[in-house]
Amino acid sequence: MNYTTFFDKSLSSQARTELGANGLDLGDSYGLAYRAGVDWNISENWLLNASTWKINIDTDASFNSALGKVKVSADVNPWVYRISLGYRF
Repeated sequence: MNYTTFFDKSLSSQARTELGANGLDLGDSYGLAYRAGVDWNISENWLLNASTWKINIDTDASFNSALGKVKVSADVNPWVYRISLGYRF
């Protein structure tokens, strides 16, 4: 299960100047997150991990423009990849 909240909500300078846009609001998102990974034991204490996630992030975005309030739905849905080195105590 995934919960996403958005920080640092800002519009591009192009949107602000060309559309007169301001007041961006992005809703929080709940969705599924899928994960798969594998650990390789390098030695008794050290391991190498490779994993990937597919995260469903669907949000509603709104902002004010010279033409009025604009509302859109946005599906972000990123793939996240990670390689990490771990140590067991």
